[in-house]
Amino acid sequence: MTEKLGRRGVDSIVWREDMPKLVLELMRKRVREKLGWWFGWRGRLVRCKSPASGDLEDIEDVGCVLYLDTLRTRADDLQDEVAAITTEGEKWTSYFIKGFPQCVDPHKAPGVTHSSPLWYIEPLVPRLQPRIRFPRLEFKTAMWRGRKVAVFSLLDMLGEQNLKALVEGSQYEGARCLVLKRGRQNVDMEMLLMQLQAYLAEPGP
Repeated sequence: MTEKLGRRGVDSIVWREDMPKLVLELMRKRVREKLGWWFGWRGRLVRCKSPASGDLEDIEDVGCVLYLDTLRTRADDLQDEVAAITTEGEKWTSYFIKGFPQCVDPHKAPGVTHSSPLWYIEPLVPRLQPRIRFPRLEFKTAMWRGRKVAVFSLLDMLGEQNLKALVEGSQYEGARCLVLKRGRQNVDMEMLLMQLQAYLAEPGP
């Protein structure tokens, strides 16, 4: 943005408070509009029972799998609870450091006459390791003839209302799982799905 607008232009930008939500809605709109074309033409998508490799094996040229149900499990709900507990713990750790520095900062203990060195930022206190607190993002995949293909949960990514508007009245109404064929004409659609999935991705449970 600095390259395109210049430093002065970037400094004058006022970010909306709902910017994350706005970006999500814009991405969902693009995916919904693009998918609407595929849902409106017969033969562009192939029905399948599930993303299991056995159900995909007989389908040719599988590009990705569109799952019309949720891929969330009880473990994902527990992960949300763990994240809330971790955030609360971090808040109280920071509060304790600022409120009782003499208890954790050796340079502020009674009887110490020297000040802390310039490189010293804050006391070291027990915290969760970053790799534990922020594990790798999880992207769902399925196996098709020995190759991994992406699985996109349209319910989780688009939301219930957007998915209902997309499927209702189409020939795929009532389907639970669809396959988007691999081909040059489908690359743009897969890229949009990947971008939305990456925007919504969270560390796995």
